[in-house]
Parts: sequence; structure tokens; C-alpha cells
Amino acid sequence: MFVTDMGDVDGMLFVFDDARDRSFWMRNTRLPLDIVYFDAAGFPVGDYLMTPCPDTDQDCPGYPSSGQAMFALETVAGTYTLAEATLDMSSVP
Repeated sequence: MFVTDMGDVDGMLFVFDDARDRSFWMRNTRLPLDIVYFDAAGFPVGDYLMTPCPDTDQDCPGYPSSGQAMFALETVAGTYTLAEATLDMSSVP
């Protein structure tokens, strides 16, 4: 949040305790981001190019997974697409 610059390979992997429908939004986020959701087996279950929100919450859309997700990977916009995304489960706790 409030970040104005990221490197080409920077990102954040969210690891949840269970797999379920997830949704992210871009409130207080200044840079466009890609998000890829993954199920418990590491298969992608949705992706989006997320754009920064206006300053009001009611105009800030959600970006829901298209299946039950246990992981979400956010990266700099243009880094990944669903077709390119893989998650090596051996490196995830």
C-alpha cells in the first residue's frame, strides 16, 4: 500500500490457511498490479490486471478468484499472465 515504485521481479505471495473464494482490491495502492490466484495444488484459478482505485471506497472494484484459492501472487503489472503462471509447491510452506 502506498508504494510508488517496484522492481521488475518484486511481488508478494499471500499464503492462506485454507482454500476458499478470495477477492482483492486496490485501495491505497498506487501502482497497477497483476494478481494470479492458485488453488491448494498450485494450479491457477484466475488472474487480473488490477488498476489503482479512485479515492472513494465505493468506486473500488474487487478482483475475485474464479475458484477456491489458497495462494495469491501480486506482481508488477505486465509481469505474469495466467498462461505463464506456475507455482512450485515445494518452495511454499
